[in-house]
Amino acid sequence: VVGNALMPAAAAAVIAISAPALPAIAADKVSALGAQGCLAGVKCWDGSSVKGCPLGEEGEECRRKALSDVDVSSYNTDKKQAGASLQSKKGSIKNENSSEAYDGDLKGLGDSITVYLTLDDFDPARVKATKDVQESCKTWAGKYAPGGKSARKSGTAMNVACNSLLGWTSFNGLAPLDSATRSNIVSNIEKSITLLGDDL
Repeated sequence: VVGNALMPAAAAAVIAISAPALPAIAADKVSALGAQGCLAGVKCWDGSSVKGCPLGEEGEECRRKALSDVDVSSYNTDKKQAGASLQSKKGSIKNENSSEAYDGDLKGLGDSITVYLTLDDFDPARVKATKDVQESCKTWAGKYAPGGKSARKSGTAMNVACNSLLGWTSFNGLAPLDSATRSNIVSNIEKSITLLGDDL
């Protein structure tokens, strides 16, 4: 009987020992972020785990499943109207891309993202910086790549970088970017700058 009574306690001890613990230093840093360590609509980062879909073909099924839960009932399904709207946007975006402002806007966004990526993972400034860089990407895409399409190759590369960053922060909030995602963002920013001279 005594043996049986001790089993739950023993089991709990085994679980406690085997459960991965957050490094003390990391735990302190995460705790220091406090309530501001969470983004609106995103779960707080616990300092170690991340969630999301793998990049490339490996993550296709994961992304497909996530998109299947999206409510599209309010989307415009009139193909003619949608097509006319897209053509109109393409026309306006070509004019935007022809302006001198385009080069400055693209380089400015690239610099903003690059600075963001240099912040320490536990720096409280990342809370506001994450929101700012998300807004910058959305504003840039709305102006130069509406509907995910850009009239310039440099714009396509920058849009890929923004999509990678927005996808990560949407799934993982303030969690540090993994090496593959970070590399993808950096390489596409560099590619977009290089392609500026070859556009149009």
